Amino acid sequence: MTRQDRHWKVVVTDGRIGASRLAGTFDYAPGELVPLLRGRLVGARLHLADLGPAVGTTALLSRSRVGRLPVDEMATAVLAAGRVLPARDFDLAALRAMNADVAVSIAEVDLGSGLLEPLRPLRVRLLLQGGVLTLRQIDARLGAGRLSGELQLDGRRPIAVLSTRLRWDDVALDHWIHQKRRTGTEPYVSGRLSGSASLTGQGGSTARILASLNGSARTELQGGSVSHLAVELAGLDLAASLGLLITGDDRLRVSCAVADLVAVDGVFRPRRMVLETSASAIWVGGSLSLASETLDLRAVVSPRGFSPVSLRTPLTVRGSFANPQVTFDRGGIGRKLGTAALLAIMNPLAALLPLVELASATTDGSSRRADGKGCAGLVAPAALRQLHPPG
Repeated sequence: MTRQDRHWKVVVTDGRIGASRLAGTFDYAPGELVPLLRGRLVGARLHLADLGPAVGTTALLSRSRVGRLPVDEMATAVLAAGRVLPARDFDLAALRAMNADVAVSIAEVDLGSGLLEPLRPLRVRLLLQGGVLTLRQIDARLGAGRLSGELQLDGRRPIAVLSTRLRWDDVALDHWIHQKRRTGTEPYVSGRLSGSASLTGQGGSTARILASLNGSARTELQGGSVSHLAVELAGLDLAASLGLLITGDDRLRVSCAVADLVAVDGVFRPRRMVLETSASAIWVGGSLSLASETLDLRAVVSPRGFSPVSLRTPLTVRGSFANPQVTFDRGGIGRKLGTAALLAIMNPLAALLPLVELASATTDGSSRRADGKGCAGLVAPAALRQLHPPG
């Protein structure tokens, strides 16, 4: 650290904050109205949880307590009972206390999820001017693909305003998502994910901003494949699933996979969310609320072929983020099994008839193509169109 008149220069060769390893060179000048910080932040690794006290995702803990807490426990220190989104208020006054222009280049950014690979590397320009924090020219490598865009947090008023525009291109799912399978076995899902999101929100904490989000997000999988066993289990196709468990799992090419979501006041609803393979099409409808931290989703499976023992029925995911409940439509299964029992009285062989599933093109036409081209040609099943239609 050196000083010349009122200007300071700081060189950090080895900065250690929790699991993070950082370095950098910075110049600090008092300025006429507010101080100005310029410089460059680099490092081998940044663990996102280590930024928690600065950005409002963790509580400010005493040094003795920090020494006893694992990083994961620190990250959840301010969560209310039954909640998963951090609710600690931002220190917006701190955004107005200084201006800054810092170039950031980090070799690895750990998002704190054991399921997802870190960003490798991340480059961004951090600008702080008059209480407005902007992450500009975001450029990160994500699963052999790229994440880019801009994020801005306006802290000039008592309630912060967030706006973000992000885009991701060619994100390889088999690189980005950890998919533990036996050695030599292909991942459950592969392909390259591309999409974009444009969202705005306001509030005094991370939870309140997320609870007010408005905008849209869309992503599509290209050149993908998925585990045949996973698709059959999703549809409760017992015969096919048992057969695959015996003969071994194979790959299904994904002809269409798209999630097109709209957000209104923190509630996300799919305009279209579908995965189609040669075996089945899986449609998802309902809602996901960041305001109440609850789920109300329903998946409907439309088969593409014949199966002798099928209990295909809607799958529902309801409850809170902290305690989601996955269930099957017991009424649908009950009706099929009830009919099977009635037929069994007349003829044991006839009991199999309600469990026989034919291709959807020969039954109710669900998921049929209107124009025969890609995702645009898919028509949602009636059972899904009746569930929370987008406003």
